[in-house]
Amino acid sequence: LGPERLSPRNISIIDLGDGRDSLRHLPSDLLAKLQPLTIEAATRWNERAMTFGPVAAFKGLENDAICIIGGRDLGRWKSPINHLYAAMSRARTSLWIATSPELASLVSSISEGEIDGARSQPDN
Repeated sequence: LGPERLSPRNISIIDLGDGRDSLRHLPSDLLAKLQPLTIEAATRWNERAMTFGPVAAFKGLENDAICIIGGRDLGRWKSPINHLYAAMSRARTSLWIATSPELASLVSSISEGEIDGARSQPDN
């Protein structure tokens, strides 16, 4: 896919929400290429399609390219910056973030180093 020459299995889409709302906004041709991240999908990593799931499903996992979506309702998290950081840290080489005004502010905070103590509080 694209000049980076990534195959679908090298791309994961992480939803900052619960995964259900964001799915309905994706085009049908992309939906057909997605596989929800499950334990079974993680064990067959090299045979799988592009994966999709909430941040919690990717705990301990990484992929070459991570696309982050669903940043419209970050207020429901105790520490939204921790939640975003967890999603961002799954990327090995490429990171793409679909931003809302709320999420753009958090991304700016991280890139400007304004996250002192941000990882000390657990999320919901």
